[in-house]
Amino acid sequence: MFIYIWKKLKMQPYSWATFIMLLTGFIVGVIIYFIPFTLGNKIILISLKSSIFVLLYSLPIYYFKISLDINSFINKYLPDGIWKKY
Repeated sequence: MFIYIWKKLKMQPYSWATFIMLLTGFIVGVIIYFIPFTLGNKIILISLKSSIFVLLYSLPIYYFKISLDINSFINKYLPDGIWKKY
């Protein structure tokens, strides 16, 4: 798919932001994978790991302004004064 878009349409479908998002997701996934959780309930464990993943993934994406859509969405719901708006 990449080669088709690049050759036929003369467009670059990926940017450095895409690479950074993938790298961040990979690093956070590895961190979550190696954290030992010893809960008996699998549903609570899945919920906890998913929540930690979303938190650890969204903070760098917001801080480095990878996606302006995500930043504007978060700024819309963040109260003024919690973080300096980027």
